[in-house]
Amino acid sequence: MRQAIEGACRDAGYEPPVICTPEELMSDEHDEIIEEIRRRREAHAASLGYDLERITKELQREEREADAPVVQRAPRKPQQRPKRSSA
Repeated sequence: MRQAIEGACRDAGYEPPVICTPEELMSDEHDEIIEEIRRRREAHAASLGYDLERITKELQREEREADAPVVQRAPRKPQQRPKRSSA
């Protein structure tokens, strides 16, 4: 199935998306960075009682007070690749 999708995308001049199965997403491989992000996210949510409104307001406050620019870009259009010759 994956090869058929990739072929259809390439035939239309597009770079195919990266497609993975739920099993691949939920693999047993542990990524230290992902694990750390999850621990911090869990601690942050717990500190705010898992209240989504409080979590959202807190994150928005932190973003406003951060000394870092927030980058906002328009969505990119898909780029067409040149068609391959059949020769």
